[in-house]
Amino acid sequence: MPRGLPRDVATHLEKAKDSALLAVEVYNKPATVFRSGAYIVLMCISWTSLFHAIFFRRKVKPFYREKANSKRYLKVDGDCKCWELSTCLDEYYGGTQSPVRENLRFFIGLRNKIEHRSMPELDHRIFGECQACLFNFEDLLLQEFSLKHAINESLALALQFSHLRSEQQSNAIARLHRPLQENITAYINAFRSTLSSDVTQDLRFSFKVFLIPKIANHQGQSDVAVEYVKFDPANPEQMEGFEKLTAIIRPTVSQVVNAGRLKASDVCKKVPDSTGLQVGGF
Repeated sequence: MPRGLPRDVATHLEKAKDSALLAVEVYNKPATVFRSGAYIVLMCISWTSLFHAIFFRRKVKPFYREKANSKRYLKVDGDCKCWELSTCLDEYYGGTQSPVRENLRFFIGLRNKIEHRSMPELDHRIFGECQACLFNFEDLLLQEFSLKHAINESLALALQFSHLRSEQQSNAIARLHRPLQENITAYINAFRSTLSSDVTQDLRFSFKVFLIPKIANHQGQSDVAVEYVKFDPANPEQMEGFEKLTAIIRPTVSQVVNAGRLKASDVCKKVPDSTGLQVGGF
């Protein structure tokens, strides 16, 4: 538990960090089917706990009050009813709109849907929002509680397979999930359509990257295998260069062909060993 913080603050801060780490762990497991669904639920818990830790540190109790008596807290099963994530957003941001807030509103709606029905495979549709949600969490964590509470040193970039599914596999999965997917896909499209281009193109709402093989391939030429290159939207030339990158190019290895020459195995058969016998022959 973090030291030097009031108990309520430390408890919720620890819960926030643990939930975020668990969300990433579940998302990065190759065999996980309910990947995005589990990630969304856990990140909503993580964000809610982080906001509660912030409010407790500010001497604000994040509890609902009774309508009939505002001096009394509303209780459920004997415990004070805590603010939900949507209420935390209203209390923290007030009337200010931001890509971070819209990113969380997007996931609140998805969470509400997947809690009451099965989750279709939508990983590829919402990966950018999932990544932005994690980066935004890290930014707010550092902003409110300093670098000593960072969790980025516990995280590593997930290894990726180079091949995508075949067209037949993708079509089969799409047919299986179509009855469920239509409803959630409609929600995703409708939510995005309500946002301005400034929000949808902001990395804090949806973080999209190009993975580009690094040319350096020798010891000492490159310190890290993967780097995030932060680009400036105000730099049109740089933006144009990134927009032209539409695929990951995998280097190929050319096979050397010795036309008209003996193979290695043929050479061995013709060279006698110390016993006078030919290698590979009797």
